[in-house]
Amino acid sequence: MLHRDQAHPRGHLAGLLWPDSTETQARTDLHHLLHTLRCTVPGVEQVLEITPDRTLAEA
Repeated sequence: MLHRDQAHPRGHLAGLLWPDSTETQARTDLHHLLHTLRCTVPGVEQVLEITPDRTLAEA
C-alpha cells in the first residue's frame, strides 16, 4: 500500500475494489472479504487494523 500509515474509509476501498457494483454491494463484498481474511490469515491483525468505519494498514 502506498499510504500504510493512513486510515482508509471502507466506502473508498469498496469502490476501488468493486467499481462496477453499487455502493451497498461493494461494501457488503468488502465486509465479506475482511471477515474471510480474519478467519483464514493467521496474524492478519498484525498487518491490518480493521475498525467499523475504516481499515488501517499498519506500517
